[in-house]
Amino acid sequence: MATFGAEALTPFLLLANPPPYARFSQIIGMANKAREGLRLPPNPRMPAMTTAGSHDSEGLVQAVRLYVFRQAAETGRVPQPPEIAGALRCAESAAAAAVKQLAAGKVLILAPNDGNIWAANPFCAVPSGFRVGAGGKTYWGICIWDALGISAALDRDAVISASCGDCGDPMRIEVRHGQLAVSEGIIHFAVPAHHWWDNIGFT
Repeated sequence: MATFGAEALTPFLLLANPPPYARFSQIIGMANKAREGLRLPPNPRMPAMTTAGSHDSEGLVQAVRLYVFRQAAETGRVPQPPEIAGALRCAESAAAAAVKQLAAGKVLILAPNDGNIWAANPFCAVPSGFRVGAGGKTYWGICIWDALGISAALDRDAVISASCGDCGDPMRIEVRHGQLAVSEGIIHFAVPAHHWWDNIGFT
């Protein structure tokens, strides 16, 4: 079960309020600490049935959340409402409503003008400029922040392929045993953390 005591939350407060400039080694260290306090149950528990063929709303939202993140972590793909509905044996409209509720709570990011999931942070549903190779699978992050977060969330060694935001030169970042094998580089946060969700797509 996930624990959310004050000690477990502290790393997340650091991650939510990073300095404007941070070295890669600082970010991966904070991400590793954030992961230590969290443990998901081994399998998503199906929500309780209320009437014939219908799920308890709160239970379904929780089941959708667990299914989306588990699939993203295990396969490198972020499932969309039709797949979610089939896996959890619920109506597609109910799965879509649960996805929207999770997006409203900033658990998921929806594609603009679309009901599909764009990202279940740190996992991006579509190819991006931040490719992460880990455990023989390919993952995508919206930004370097999420790319490093993928390695920490999976607790796996990873190779991140990206490009310099200033000159465009290719960059290769390797994470081994929770530490950066190469720590050169600086991450620049152009938007203050408390404004990220003003326009998360722009951020």
